[in-house]
Amino acid sequence: MSSMASQGSRDGLAGSIEKGFKELWEEELREPGALAYYEKWLHCCGVNGTADYIAIKHPVPKTCCAEENCAVAENLYAEGCEAKFNSYLASKMLTFNIVNSLLIFGEIGAAVFGWLLFSNLKNESRRSTLTWI
Repeated sequence: MSSMASQGSRDGLAGSIEKGFKELWEEELREPGALAYYEKWLHCCGVNGTADYIAIKHPVPKTCCAEENCAVAENLYAEGCEAKFNSYLASKMLTFNIVNSLLIFGEIGAAVFGWLLFSNLKNESRRSTLTWI
């Protein structure tokens, strides 16, 4: 996951994810099992779906099955891992944006409160007639 998120490209994060899954698929062609981690974790199959494996005439791996019997089409995960990973990242980015916004508003509130406190103390010291010895 971090390898896909860390690869910079001109297309931004979406281009990095696409490039990362393309590289994973090329590795899958050389050595089956490269996508297994993502297929288990995200409950997906191939980069774009089960058609990826059918196109290269490879059997659909067990990691693409919701249940043990992969011969039944209903047990296969239909959605591809790239789309599932994009959905996963979108949900995490929403959470990140909400938390980030709350922190920003909290810091603005703290700055305003600090300014009010400073102004109040400054005004009190100016109005005070007490002298310290």
